[in-house]
Amino acid sequence: MDENKTANRYDYWLELQTKPGMLVDPEFQGPKDGFWRMIGARTKADYPVAIWLAGDEDFVKVGRKAEFALGSTDGQDFLTSAWPKCEACTEEAYRAAIDSGFWADGKPSRIQTDAAKLGVDLGDGASGGNAPPPYELLSQQLDELVEKARKLEIKDKPSADAAKILADRIKVVWDQADTERDKEKRPHDEASKSVQAKWQNHMTPAATAREALNKALQTWLREEQRKADAAAAAETERRREEAQREFEADIDGLDDEAFREKWNRDKPAQQVEGGPEQEAPQIEVAPVQAEKVTAGGAFTRNTSAKKVKVARITDMDKLYGALKDSDDFVAFMQKKADAAMRAKIKLPGVEVVEE
Repeated sequence: MDENKTANRYDYWLELQTKPGMLVDPEFQGPKDGFWRMIGARTKADYPVAIWLAGDEDFVKVGRKAEFALGSTDGQDFLTSAWPKCEACTEEAYRAAIDSGFWADGKPSRIQTDAAKLGVDLGDGASGGNAPPPYELLSQQLDELVEKARKLEIKDKPSADAAKILADRIKVVWDQADTERDKEKRPHDEASKSVQAKWQNHMTPAATAREALNKALQTWLREEQRKADAAAAAETERRREEAQREFEADIDGLDDEAFREKWNRDKPAQQVEGGPEQEAPQIEVAPVQAEKVTAGGAFTRNTSAKKVKVARITDMDKLYGALKDSDDFVAFMQKKADAAMRAKIKLPGVEVVEE
């Protein structure tokens, strides 16, 4: 191997190691041999990069992918998009990142699941007899996370950061537990659906038929009761008019004593000739009670028309004044206001704020 080709090939890498956090110069044309950390987005991985000379050609290895020649199409893509994002790192840091999947500062060095990033064990790596049952593993972790959450007091930036990480951990484990719960109960759900469908094929039509019968029956009972009540009212009025005629006839036909005995009152004062005309007192009679209209058989309880009570609003302002402070009314108004906001409808007395 030509020693001139290998001499000083690591100079640029060694120089940048003295300037932590400085990215490479994208226009640098010299040898790029060394170990590098390709900086990704805040929520992405920082990939370890190695560049070395083999024979007459430079090679690049990004993460754990297969190496490729720097002069290849992949190499040119690397120089264009990845190289400008690189900063120098030590060989020890590079190898630790390759082996562990994390850099010393905790950032992932390869694509990580949310669980791996948060240091949560969902049992993905265990198999066979080494794998604990999902319920045992996840329920224990949830209980431990809940206990930590109860003890954590947010009082400064570090504790706030810890709270966010703890909340993220709970979500990751909770989501996995929900998946396992759904998987475990699915056979039971399917069996339940089968039983439900078998019975409901007969019960639902029967319930519908019964509801329709009761509805039609109530309609008939209410109409028949209305007719019976009207007939009773008419009979009451007929009896009252008949009693009124008899009363007025007895005023002239009976003497005072007989009239008092029959009607349990004195005769009304006689009309004074030339005086104002006087009407005879109105007679009241006991109202005739309509017979309750029912339907039923010999071995069933009879049913009658059910009275339906409805509220009739007579003063909207007074009603609003009585309800405006109740929790459910406020919630109802809030729901209406939110719906109007989503529909871009401006309501008086409402402003749009961000919380």
